[in-house]
Amino acid sequence: MAGTTHVDFGAVFDAVLTPYLVLDTDLTIVAVDTAYLHATTRSRGDLLGRFVFDAFPDNPDDPGAWATTSLSASLHRVLETARPDTMPLQKYDVPAAGGGFLRRWWSPVNAPVLDETGQVLLILHRVEDVTDYVDGQLRGDTASDASALDPVAGMAAGSALRTARTDLRRAESDLYVRGQELRAAVEAACRSAAQQTALVDIARSLGEAQDEGTVLAAIAEHSISLVGVSGSALCLGEPDGASPASVPVPQQWTRTTPRTVRRYSQT
Repeated sequence: MAGTTHVDFGAVFDAVLTPYLVLDTDLTIVAVDTAYLHATTRSRGDLLGRFVFDAFPDNPDDPGAWATTSLSASLHRVLETARPDTMPLQKYDVPAAGGGFLRRWWSPVNAPVLDETGQVLLILHRVEDVTDYVDGQLRGDTASDASALDPVAGMAAGSALRTARTDLRRAESDLYVRGQELRAAVEAACRSAAQQTALVDIARSLGEAQDEGTVLAAIAEHSISLVGVSGSALCLGEPDGASPASVPVPQQWTRTTPRTVRRYSQT
């Protein structure tokens, strides 16, 4: 029987072509792959063991920089929800080896690594450098223009563009789902409020009723809101055992519309 092959997952992680950074729950950098080092022009010694925002601060020369705030919000959403969080394209300049900062645009996704109890153990921070794509869009260029000049650069730009589009579609889908959930919750709350109001109105009307007609009118008026339908009818049993009477409730009734409720005996 063949022996079990040992897999060096550290080597596998380091061989991945996509840039990855691994953070603990205190947002301290605990691992980084070679692709990430190349993308950010940093070394492992620059990053390992450091708080992520100490290693990657905002560019002090850019008064509009807010990348650390945006990334922090995403990472904390992962910690709170234990779910991946896809960010929109981010301008996040990185420190240069000789001082200053390098202008960079990124397409980031943050995903949790869970323990056996479902608690967040680590966070995977995955990025794609889309600086060339963004610069091309700002110039009015396209990926095909880059491909015509440099096939390798064109392939890289095309890959970054596809990744950015995938991330955008994922974010749009997540926003749509959350919007639908919010809409359903609001509609349910409105229905519940309408039903409670109808119950109060029925109770008040019954307390003021003088005869059977008034009782039926009160029930008919408010039953639509109570059961949440667009129309209804009341069926009344006859004392002599005849067929039940039907009292239709017109759909167009409102609380201010004159109405009459009568008993209809079938023949």
